[in-house]
Amino acid sequence: MRSLSVLGTCIAFLSLPLACKRPSTGQTNTSARASATAPASSTASSTSPASSTSANFPPDPRLHVAVDRRVEVLSVLFALAGNAEYQHDVGTPYVKAVNETFLSFRDHPAVVKSKELHEKHHIGFDAPIALAVQLDDKLQAAQPFDPLPNGLDDRWKGVNIDDYLADVRDFVDKSHFDDFWNREAPYLDKVNGAFSAYLADKGLLPWFDENLWKKDKATYAVAPAMLSGQNNWGVHAFRPDGTEVVLQAMSLIKADADGIPQLGDGTLWLLAHELSHPYVNPIVDAHLTELQELLERAYHSAESDMNRLHYTTGTIVGYESLARSMQILYVGDRQGKEAAKKNLDEQVKLGFLWMPKLVGALGEARSKGGGHLTEESIVSAFKTVLTAYDANVH
Repeated sequence: MRSLSVLGTCIAFLSLPLACKRPSTGQTNTSARASATAPASSTASSTSPASSTSANFPPDPRLHVAVDRRVEVLSVLFALAGNAEYQHDVGTPYVKAVNETFLSFRDHPAVVKSKELHEKHHIGFDAPIALAVQLDDKLQAAQPFDPLPNGLDDRWKGVNIDDYLADVRDFVDKSHFDDFWNREAPYLDKVNGAFSAYLADKGLLPWFDENLWKKDKATYAVAPAMLSGQNNWGVHAFRPDGTEVVLQAMSLIKADADGIPQLGDGTLWLLAHELSHPYVNPIVDAHLTELQELLERAYHSAESDMNRLHYTTGTIVGYESLARSMQILYVGDRQGKEAAKKNLDEQVKLGFLWMPKLVGALGEARSKGGGHLTEESIVSAFKTVLTAYDANVH
């Protein structure tokens, strides 16, 4: 794996499947979270889709696949600023083109401010992508940043985001970013095509509709992330009209000699994981009063493993535990028990020792709910498993 030539060495990654989240020194912004959780009257299919193993599903028009210009602008800036998680190349011509086009702009104010954001506010990992999804196509705010909108966490507190974005737009102008973007379009179209072809029959969104609940006012985007190496980030935002914008910035994982991604189980598992976050994160946020102590104790029981994954608070561990559980349930339903067991074993190796019980409890709750999980059944299962785990390890 190559890094951007001007910028340090690459950080090491554990084996797939995993999703890379940010290190945090604070709690996630929970304002307006309730709108993303399951409605009390939510209904779904009365049966589990387990019988759909290996089935082919029709393409879902709700799932839009395209490299995202907003994501790439901010990825280039944070790569130039020195963030290691944006310095990776899995073997594509894109990184060479980035180097040739933008290295001479390392001293631009937008790069300098990106470096300051990382040093002073811990802005990195998913945070730049979380900002990207808050913007329109002109890199203007889709809604005011004061107070922080849903989807931007406390790392952005105290940051004059509007001033930063003015420098970002100036960088785009002065560096002729859109000329670069147009030159790369034929290659990026091939990347988009590889993702679209692979995901077309996987039935991702129908699984969430049936097993959790259907988001009636939501758009879904899969954005191949060209500088993220094996990092994957799931982010979301709410527009003023209430529409939820869900974006998954997905790693290419590996590429062939022409830079075309070679996609397989790792991609599918990770996308199921990232799509879970807009469902489960708001549930954890809404129930922190009853879950936080248990989550902190679980985090500290596996602190070295969690820190290695950059999961540095109990709240983040809660997000990840539920997202990984949903990922395993999806894999079991779509690819069978053997694939689910492989996935589950991987989670245990990564340090999620409570995962077998949690997956079992959620599976049982789903069966009792007629093939459907609710916010209440998820919280009940999670709390029961964490309580038992805590009693066992302390």
